[in-house]
Amino acid sequence: PRLVAAELQPYPEAAAQASAAQWPSWAARYREQLSLVGQGAAQVTDKRPDNFLHIGLIKTLFPQARIVHTTRLAADNALSIFFLHLDPAMAYATDLEDIAHYMGQYRRLMAHWRACYGDDILEFPYDDFVQDPRSASQRLLAFCGLPWDEACLNFHELRNMVRTASAWQVRRPVFTSSSGRWKHYR
Repeated sequence: PRLVAAELQPYPEAAAQASAAQWPSWAARYREQLSLVGQGAAQVTDKRPDNFLHIGLIKTLFPQARIVHTTRLAADNALSIFFLHLDPAMAYATDLEDIAHYMGQYRRLMAHWRACYGDDILEFPYDDFVQDPRSASQRLLAFCGLPWDEACLNFHELRNMVRTASAWQVRRPVFTSSSGRWKHYR
């Protein structure tokens, strides 16, 4: 979504001024980009952490889109962001107070999106997933209209492309050591 947003300047104000005739071409371009990344996959997950900024755009381009909002205890999430040493271009991510402010604004915006698109947004708590991966995964797949597949529990055995800051975690079975991690830094 950020590629489309880059064309809509100033964003998001320009999105409100865009004609309905422009939306299909932007949706097609986004799908083309996904096909390059997805290499023929039936489903592709775009899990960029900043996608929450673009949910209105996503729902305009793809009215049937299902949004999975993974939530996590704020202190654990803040520590995770801080310890990743993200690019300085993500200025909010280099200082704990800035992270806390950013997270407050993110929560405010997500409350807005839930008010707009409630049934199309699944709240998916991270801690529920790591405690009971099967139940959480079944709930997730049902929300996405996908059938259950036992292979979902063996995701760490796949050798598919993973482009995320936590790529090493994807190659391990589900673990709970990141839940409550904040307690080590009280």
